[in-house]
Amino acid sequence: MYHAGVIAPFNYEKAMEWYLKAAKSGYSIAQYIVGWMYQAGKGVPVDYMKAMDRLRQAADQGEDEAYPIIGKMYEEGQGVSQDYQEAMKWYLKAVKQGLANAEVQIGLMHLSGKGVPVDFTKKPWNGF
Repeated sequence: MYHAGVIAPFNYEKAMEWYLKAAKSGYSIAQYIVGWMYQAGKGVPVDYMKAMDRLRQAADQGEDEAYPIIGKMYEEGQGVSQDYQEAMKWYLKAVKQGLANAEVQIGLMHLSGKGVPVDFTKKPWNGF
């Protein structure tokens, strides 16, 4: 079911049908992709609540690619109450898995003072 979704990349609606089937059977990468599709509005209307639900399920199953998206959703208040501390928690989890995009998000939070003091010298690898 997952692979059927993969082969339909330009037909998001059809891909979503297959990814949902794979996600329902517990396939964690499908959970992640379904969450991303709901968050990005690919093949379905944007639905942040459904996105967060699927991304949390994927994260609980060890899909670390979900961590920075969950962090961004907390940072922006998408489907959850805006919570910079929770966003930072998810970004740091992603950094520990080697996901560079989360390092960028942490840096941006420090540049803008979102939930942390403005600090142009902070680097995620030094620990916060």
